[in-house]
Parts: sequence; structure tokens; C-alpha cells
Amino acid sequence: MSSNTLIAKDVMAGYGQKNILQSVNIHIPENKISVILGSNGSGKSTMLKTFCRLMAPSAGVITLDGTPLAQIKSKDIAKSIGLLPQTSIAPEGIKVAELVSRGRYPHRQFMTGLTKEDYKAIEEAMEAMKITELADRSIDELSGGQRQRVFIALALAQETDILFLDEPTTYLDIAYQIEILDLLKELNKKRGTTIVMVLHDINLSTKYADYLFAMKDGKLIKQGTPSEIITDDTIKEIYGIDSVIIPDPISNSPLVIPVSAHDNYSS
Repeated sequence: MSSNTLIAKDVMAGYGQKNILQSVNIHIPENKISVILGSNGSGKSTMLKTFCRLMAPSAGVITLDGTPLAQIKSKDIAKSIGLLPQTSIAPEGIKVAELVSRGRYPHRQFMTGLTKEDYKAIEEAMEAMKITELADRSIDELSGGQRQRVFIALALAQETDILFLDEPTTYLDIAYQIEILDLLKELNKKRGTTIVMVLHDINLSTKYADYLFAMKDGKLIKQGTPSEIITDDTIKEIYGIDSVIIPDPISNSPLVIPVSAHDNYSS
């Protein structure tokens, strides 16, 4: 798999006349798992949409292998960058395999059927997400965790080098959250896929991420490995809460213990 280099320089983006992102400079680490942290309204989803060219920067530039995204054809971008949005919608009654096959659109020629390469990519995507046995099931029949695996497989079938996921574990119970994140970690290790996620759970973020981006008010305020940037001061700056940071007894990643007003604690 090639190593696509995605870089944002002085990027500003938003809605209408209001910029949400404020002069953001980011180099997405290749072949790593990165997580974007920040409170609601900090610009996390706007950053993902801008990197996937769903939004155009009002200033600055995002480049893919040195070429501005604005100069790349949409179908070519779809071969390099995949996105799982916050809310994924499937046509009513569609079968799992058919939905996953739609990920092959960027690779298909006009008015042609699926090729051997397409079927191979679909099969591998379904195997990676462990949904092969669900191929003939209707998406409407599946649980929340199963549906999420199907939508991730849809993104994998694109065979992109870079995969963005906007809150892929939201509304899932803890068992499904761990299952999804374990599958993504395995994908990263086996394929070298560059993965960038927005997650709300800080401790799952530090457990699974190689690299963290911390945002506040549309600005990138910290970036680095979890052990480098997760401190009580950073958590206070991002979320406005007091916390205690201890090593996770299993993974040794930073474990954030929030301090509530009812705790008998003083720093």
C-alpha cells in the first residue's frame, strides 16, 4: 500500500461567513491511528469534512502527496481517502453484500459490472470486519454494532490508504465499542491503513491512538503521542474539568480520572 501524505497548512473553514477552523496546521501521521479530541463545537467534525473535501477551505490549503485537494478529481480522491460519517444511511431493505459493493464505485468504469478485483476487495473488506456470514442479510435486520461494521466494510471496499471515521462508536455499548476499535487496530496493523477518528471517550482514545490532536475553539492546541500530551493541564484546557492522570494498569496508556464537584479531592 502506498503512503499518502496529507497535510493542512494555515487552513480556515466553516459555514457561510463563519470560520470554525482557525489557521490549522496538521500533518496526518502515515500508517498510524490518530484521534481528534475536543469538546462539542471545537471543530473536530469540520476538520474531517475539510480533509475529505466535503468542505472547501476559506483560506489555506490541504495537499495530498503535494497536490492541493482542490486540483484532484473527486473519483481519484475517493481512491485515496475514505470517510465514515457520523450518521450513515442505507437504502431500505438493501442486503449487506450489495451495500459493501458500493464502495467499489471509484474503481469502476462507466456502465460496467463488478470485476474479479472488485469481488476480491468486497470479500476482503467483509472478512476484515467479520461480517461475511451476514452477506445475504438485510441491513435493517442488524444490530447497531453489526451495522457499524457493515458501514466500515463499505469504506474499506474503496481500498483507500487513508480512512476517516467521525465518532464510529457513538450509541454503541462498551462491548461493541471495543470490538469496532479492535477491528480498526487490526486493520491498521495488517494493511497499514492511515486511520483518523473523532472519539468522545478520552480513555479509549489514549488506548488505541498512536497520535492525538487536541482542539479547542477551532484551533489545534496540542498534538503528539498520548503520553506526551495527556496531562491534567491539557484536560483542563480542552474540557474545563479537573482530572487525575494515572497509567492504565493493562495498556500503560494515560488513564484520565475526571474529578467531580462531589469528590473529596484537592490537587
